[in-house]
Amino acid sequence: MDQPRTSPRHEPLDLASTTRVEPGRFTPREIADVCSHFELGQITSIREFTRGSPQAPKLVIDSARGRFLLKRRSPRTSDPFRVAFVHGVQLFLNARGFPTPRIIGTRGDNNSMLQREGMVYEMFQFIEGEPYTARDAEVADAARTMAHLHALIVDHTPTWVMPQPPGRVGVDLDLAMQIIESRHPACGPVLHQLAPAVEQARRYLDFSGLSHRDVRIIHGDWHPGNLIFRDQSVVAVLDFDSAKYAPPILELANGLLQYSMTRFGRDPARWPHEPDEERLQIFWRSYLAGAGAWVDAASDAELVPWLMIELLVAEAVRPILESGRFGTLDAETCLRMIARKCLWLRDQASSLRDRLVVESPHDRP
Repeated sequence: MDQPRTSPRHEPLDLASTTRVEPGRFTPREIADVCSHFELGQITSIREFTRGSPQAPKLVIDSARGRFLLKRRSPRTSDPFRVAFVHGVQLFLNARGFPTPRIIGTRGDNNSMLQREGMVYEMFQFIEGEPYTARDAEVADAARTMAHLHALIVDHTPTWVMPQPPGRVGVDLDLAMQIIESRHPACGPVLHQLAPAVEQARRYLDFSGLSHRDVRIIHGDWHPGNLIFRDQSVVAVLDFDSAKYAPPILELANGLLQYSMTRFGRDPARWPHEPDEERLQIFWRSYLAGAGAWVDAASDAELVPWLMIELLVAEAVRPILESGRFGTLDAETCLRMIARKCLWLRDQASSLRDRLVVESPHDRP
């Protein structure tokens, strides 16, 4: 059996699951009314499900017809047109055997969403799984599954058109860093240390031709918390709320980032600034082995370090802008950790590129 390569103290760092805000809650009346709109049969138990964004509360419902997940979308992601776009992607993929939870339609009109008192609710088939443990087989299958999604989605024509988020990473990094410094003056020195790397990444990517590449729908939030594993294989991909049109290399770079970062103990100052090289190479090789002509290994490897810098900073500044913190970390502690990682990526960009090119399969389709 494939065992984790790291010790229990050297753990995968899932940035998305680190963020914590005040959770939302369902009321008893709300639960009863929402469930009445779905053909669930007799309900035998209901319990809270705390995985994922706390701003989108979820319940696991056991009934005569199976086990289901009820989700109330956060106000930020409740635009009905965006939900329709996301559901269209999920339904398309599900119909082609891609591992996404089945959407349960409403009673009578089989609508994929329920709108009630200004809120949007979804009901899904509940998928059982196991925690992500960073085994090599899990990393490889996460990458293969991403490539499979990118291959399938080219045949999807959305019924609903939705506005795209601004920029490559959905946030103006320069403006975000200025706002954070104005609110948290103690972060000034580390932001000034980080700014040159962010600017160098921006300039490189702006002149790389990335904006002229072909785009397709990507998942938009490919991290371990959004994949369910069983027996070291992906059995479900969750949370398409960030789906958007973008060059696939943007998603590949995010996958490389999310599946290669590690932490050591509880002190962020001791967390490794470099990615786990073996996981990085496993993810890269496995994605390319399942990818098609949309990937050019040499030119894509050039972009990866600079995209990782932008994605890493974006991951950190969003929660700091919203709450002043990054989960349990205060803003300054978080940004110091992010700066160390970004400066390593900048300084080692050429070396990282060369290692990825060497690892590229030469018999890809």
